[in-house]
Amino acid sequence: LFDKKISGIFFWELLRFDISRKILIKKWLITEASKKVDNKFIYIIKNIWLLFYNSTIWNPIFSKNKAIFIVGHSRRQNINNKFSDIYTDFIKEKLLESNIWYQDFESLTFTRKHKRNFSSASGNILFFDLFEWLSLVFSKKIKLSDTEIELLNWLELEIKKIYDVNIDIKELVISKLSYFRTLTKYFRILLKWKAPSFIIEVVSYSITNQALNSVAKEFKIKLIELQHGVIDRYHLWYSMWNNKKQLLNYFPDYIFSWWKYWNSVCNYPSNCKVLD
Repeated sequence: LFDKKISGIFFWELLRFDISRKILIKKWLITEASKKVDNKFIYIIKNIWLLFYNSTIWNPIFSKNKAIFIVGHSRRQNINNKFSDIYTDFIKEKLLESNIWYQDFESLTFTRKHKRNFSSASGNILFFDLFEWLSLVFSKKIKLSDTEIELLNWLELEIKKIYDVNIDIKELVISKLSYFRTLTKYFRILLKWKAPSFIIEVVSYSITNQALNSVAKEFKIKLIELQHGVIDRYHLWYSMWNNKKQLLNYFPDYIFSWWKYWNSVCNYPSNCKVLD
């Protein structure tokens, strides 16, 4: 499946992690994260304003030409009344001390509570909201060929046979790949225009970062992911299970791990180096 393309996209690489989570949720082995909202109307109004604000005032088009792009974690911690990215802020502080300038970004801000009350290390942060919003609204649905439909029907039947759950793979493929393809167009414009030397990211398996990674690979821009949680052979973004030679196309070039233990907890994609 890793070698199969749909509309020119390696669909299994994009969806393997999501599909595994859907299976686990349907089998009641994990629960789906839920967000409690006290007042839906106020929640919607606030987030529409935040989306508009981030898409106009703080959008990626206004980024300066910096050698380093940093894509932080979308869930920040409130430390001393400032929202801090515990994974990247210390790197930004070191860069500032060395007079090395960077541009930092975040995505998925539409669902966040905080605004711009960030730590000093994130003073120039911009958001991918504009790209994500445009991709949601203007993405043109991909059309599946007969051969592709046959493949996805087979996959649905295999999942049903092995796990006894029903998952609409075709709808998931159409939705995700249409969005992914549109996102890559906007990232292609950004990276061609700004031309960073390398990109540091925290969560490489979000659909936004996968699209960013895809375009970065086209332009030979190196990608570094910072370990942000537990990795083991059951984490189906990092673990290639028993395959030691699997290449991935939307995966970072390097993972900076917490220490040596994490460098061999699973078979990572063979075209990625894990460094502690």
